[in-house]
Amino acid sequence: RNFGSGQDFKDYHIDDEGNPPTAMFTALLYLTDGYEGGEITFYDGVYPSQDGPKTYSPEAGDLFLFRAFDAHKVNPVISGRRALFSLNIRNPENPPPWKV
Repeated sequence: RNFGSGQDFKDYHIDDEGNPPTAMFTALLYLTDGYEGGEITFYDGVYPSQDGPKTYSPEAGDLFLFRAFDAHKVNPVISGRRALFSLNIRNPENPPPWKV
């Protein structure tokens, strides 16, 4: 995934809302830094803490691993390029709907 100025991935969302979820975890490996904006906010009140939403400004080499059903949002990139590798780790017992 590669985002430039004015681009973002999605507003507030959940990567896997299935019942049961087919994805167990989402992994994000950030490949660039030096961009403005593009922060990621997690909204689940239990993860990563009881203190409410947590916002992070990832840098190159940062790895985020979180449950695929944790709500989050990515802010638009204001300047520079935000590039990352994204992976959903799936539960083999619950295949995604396109493989059923």
